[in-house]
Amino acid sequence: MKEQVLDISLEKELFDMEQMDKGRNCLLEWISFINDSSLFYKKMTFGTPYRTMSPQVILAEKGEAEVTFDYKPYKLKKGEMILKPAKTRFTIESVSRDWKMRLVEFRMPQAMQKKMIFFHLDIIELKHKNFHRIKNYFDIIADFMEDRERLSVSIEYLMLSMLSLVNVISAESEHTAKKSRVEVLFGEFMQELLKAEKKPREVSYYAKKMRIAASYLRNAVKLASKKSVSHWINEVTIHAAQEMLKDDSIAISEISDRMGFRNPSSFTRFFKKHTGKTPGEYRNGKGM
Repeated sequence: MKEQVLDISLEKELFDMEQMDKGRNCLLEWISFINDSSLFYKKMTFGTPYRTMSPQVILAEKGEAEVTFDYKPYKLKKGEMILKPAKTRFTIESVSRDWKMRLVEFRMPQAMQKKMIFFHLDIIELKHKNFHRIKNYFDIIADFMEDRERLSVSIEYLMLSMLSLVNVISAESEHTAKKSRVEVLFGEFMQELLKAEKKPREVSYYAKKMRIAASYLRNAVKLASKKSVSHWINEVTIHAAQEMLKDDSIAISEISDRMGFRNPSSFTRFFKKHTGKTPGEYRNGKGM
């Protein structure tokens, strides 16, 4: 299936804090709350890439799920907390019949974000006590949501309290995690690749950004992902180009330039090699 990257907002339980309490200086701009994951999945197609535009905290309550976050596969299971930063690309590959999760998405002012440490992807296996603490927050917030207009101030402070606990758990996880050096480097490489406006294909560009030798980066990525640096550069470049090709207002020559190609002909050859179609053919068929 061709990529269909979508920007999603979880509208069922979304409310704007400023509109709820116009007379005060809100600490959170808005909150979106999913208490029943079955409703969430009805809006989505398995195997299709999506993108979240704001940070999310997810609690896996039951079952298992196979997903990808920023092109890397993960198997989620009961008792885990997933921290997703803004603009994370993800695909749900499969879920078990008993899979249940809860999710909260939120936006906070830029100044507040500096105080939060979990604005990177993290999957934390919660201790029994912390699992029930987070679950209790979801229970209480869900209860308060039933009377959101009268209790919006309380909901905001409950959310801030929950995020504070998540922050502490995340800090402890960072301190005790035994991630290998190559896993850390692979994560840093993917972050650099995803945030690069143009997608340089020289390994040396990313190695310089990460302040390591190019040969060391090649070896680390291969060990961590079983795939080469070039594979990931090509993969992300193709996905980014496909996303832009769905916007008819962006000329193919401009996409070529944005992706760092010397000319549209080079971009066309690259795109056809990896997709079997020219950029124009892909655009006319909308990726199908």
